[in-house]
Amino acid sequence: MLLDEIVRTSEAVAATRSRLAKVNELAGLLRRLDPEDIPTAVGLLAAKPRQGRVGIGWSGMRAARVESAPEPHLTIADLDAALDRLLAAGGIGSTVDRAATLRTPMAEATEREQAFIAGVLLGELRTGALEGVLTDAIARAAGRPVEAVRRAAMLSGDLGGTALLAITGTAAQLNAVGLVVGRPVQPMLAATAASTSEALEATGEASVEYKLDGARIQVHRAGDDVRIFTRTLADVTHRLPEVVEVVRGLPVRDVILDGETLALDEDGGPRPFQETMSRFGADAARTTLLHPWFFDVLHINGRDLLDEPLSTRIGVLERIAPGHRIPGKITGDAAVAERVSRDALAAGHEGVVVNSLLNERVDAVQEGCVLCKDGVFSGCRRAGPWSRSDCWSRAVGMAWRRTRSGRVSVRGRRSCCRRTARSTGGWPASWSVRPSPGWSRSRSGTT
Repeated sequence: MLLDEIVRTSEAVAATRSRLAKVNELAGLLRRLDPEDIPTAVGLLAAKPRQGRVGIGWSGMRAARVESAPEPHLTIADLDAALDRLLAAGGIGSTVDRAATLRTPMAEATEREQAFIAGVLLGELRTGALEGVLTDAIARAAGRPVEAVRRAAMLSGDLGGTALLAITGTAAQLNAVGLVVGRPVQPMLAATAASTSEALEATGEASVEYKLDGARIQVHRAGDDVRIFTRTLADVTHRLPEVVEVVRGLPVRDVILDGETLALDEDGGPRPFQETMSRFGADAARTTLLHPWFFDVLHINGRDLLDEPLSTRIGVLERIAPGHRIPGKITGDAAVAERVSRDALAAGHEGVVVNSLLNERVDAVQEGCVLCKDGVFSGCRRAGPWSRSDCWSRAVGMAWRRTRSGRVSVRGRRSCCRRTARSTGGWPASWSVRPSPGWSRSRSGTT
């Protein structure tokens, strides 16, 4: 199939605010796709190519600029093969090689297709085709229950592969997708609440836990083999030998843990987020150590815990990793929950996360990005009994964090915010994707 089909669908999805209309447009495209193009197309629509990051940034896109083709003839398979070649490029001179490799599909692409490719590679596609919408569209195209598709996508960590299985496979094959130690699971994010008390009203008795200002990690151990994944499912095991050592020391044979890691100062308080992410993103050895804390356990010694209530999972976590469980209390008392929140802030952390004790891990899947406004997180839609209550106020170019010594500034921003100043000159006027006045080359910690 031609890439033009995806581009036209993407434009139609971007042009409507109706979720139902978006789902219908995407489902129609998925039905028309050749089976071999389905995983690639889903990745492109979500601006998450199946190859992951291929080493192309704004400067690389500028270097690959060529005259556009007058008529569409670039296929989905052609673009996918080019992304494979980009991923394989490495070593001295790879920047030049990548630009040269990218020029081939860009020269075969129309102006609209060039803009689409730029949006995909730069993660700046603005269509409203979030993974939750795509999941609904996959279910509709395949005629499968959306819950079955969501579960398979979460447990496989592969929405494109799930789409292929749902559309071309049987219901039994889709339902058979399960948890595999060593294969990362899609992360779950929390909904938002204006206060801890409000969150507790929504959840009932809950585990009120510190919200650490660290890097999300998912740790898989099978015997002595330990692998660590980020929230985007990138494998960063080689960067975190200290975390590997901690997990190897736990009294288990096989386990999957969900948590965060961060750097601590001499008093045991959290270092600025930028220091944690600088260490987290470093491939070379660093003197700063990262400490792991866990808030969930999904599997232990051959037993899946996904469908167990949180109260059971907490019990397992306290038994196998008592010194590495994120601090918190189980309570239904708003006063106690507020006290935990104050303690978390006093210790220099972001706030608290409130988790219902009845919560099963698979009852919701992330959709959207957590954004920040007026000191309260907003913008993350979710259908599950998790809430977070934070005391951060972030503005353009600056973040303010409450610590034991008062309110201090932390320069730089999280990856969900716009980025620091850079010229936008030299981009085709028709491209909706271009460096914003808030972009900088450094994106440390966004994996």
